[in-house]
Amino acid sequence: MGCFQSKHDNEESERSRSIDIKLKQAANAEKRDLKLLLLGAGESGKTTIKTQMRYIEGVPPTEEECIQFTDVCRTNMISSLQVILDSMLLLGIPLADDSLKAQANLIVSLQNEYGSVGLDPSSGDILPGVLEAVVALWADANVQETVKTRSNEFQLNDSAEYFLNSAKRIGEKDWKPNEMDVLKARVKTTGVSVTSFVKHDRKFDVLDVGGQRSERRKWLHCFDNVTCLLYVVALNEYNMMLREDESVNRMDEALTLYHSIVTSPFFKSISVILFLNKADLLRRKCRSGLEVNMINQSYPDFKGDPTDWKAVFKFIEKMFVDTLKAPDVTDEAIRNKLVYPHMCTAIDQDSMRAVLTSVSDIILRGNIQAAGLI
Repeated sequence: MGCFQSKHDNEESERSRSIDIKLKQAANAEKRDLKLLLLGAGESGKTTIKTQMRYIEGVPPTEEECIQFTDVCRTNMISSLQVILDSMLLLGIPLADDSLKAQANLIVSLQNEYGSVGLDPSSGDILPGVLEAVVALWADANVQETVKTRSNEFQLNDSAEYFLNSAKRIGEKDWKPNEMDVLKARVKTTGVSVTSFVKHDRKFDVLDVGGQRSERRKWLHCFDNVTCLLYVVALNEYNMMLREDESVNRMDEALTLYHSIVTSPFFKSISVILFLNKADLLRRKCRSGLEVNMINQSYPDFKGDPTDWKAVFKFIEKMFVDTLKAPDVTDEAIRNKLVYPHMCTAIDQDSMRAVLTSVSDIILRGNIQAAGLI
């Protein structure tokens, strides 16, 4: 005998089907959204890479966003000169031109007011006499020589020379930062910043978190549902010391941090894109011929030509790639994890466009494989 469903049963069945459809749609949407976690030690260039991703995918900075960087760029310029002058005092290096002492004292005496240095708090203009002092002091032969030969002995932003060379332009009353100024600007990342863009009909969410030691406790909150890890290393930091602890080599810190991340159970099955960044600064440092810039001064295991930047790059790349083969890594799944190294210069858009095309293909292919479709 047949069994007839009541109207109530039909309604319940329809509701169940509707819920199943919505759950399936939600699951498919989750698969379409790719979560990329951008990690690395402080000042490795993570935020610059994230910003370039946004620019390359057709979302350049608005005029308003550029204007917001006016104070940041001017403060970067003035505070960089402060660091240089303070370090010269500590290192016992005098100014080449004694007549600049008064201007040097002016720069050193400037205080940080609400995150800005040497700026009028109401207008954002550079205070009277400050721009002239910056231009004159930056032209001093001993200031230039200190940056060239001793900058690894103190904490100087990579963009210091860029902004100091641009002092007259930056000091103009109605100056507005351009795209490169924004990329070069140094702002400490705190908390978690998310940038989203669409590529190949897939939404990419890039999470950028602060790399300083004090910020790393916040990383754990970002570890769920990660599609791919993007780890950033500054290639030029092999002879530089950590800002938070000047007894620690920056490259050693980056390597230790990388090892702890890629061997973590959280990322056991997650592929890693290794951005070996600041290739332009690596080339410049190796080609300088200065003994202080020779990698074998910091890493005696390097046996090649320390002025050959390609050999230095290969040495650094191997240190990071081989970390999965270290004796303390016993889990075969971790030892066999896929790592994709890419040399890059984050401020060079053409370089980054080629790298990011390759990286997005790797991520999409890995996501399809994870779904069991290939």
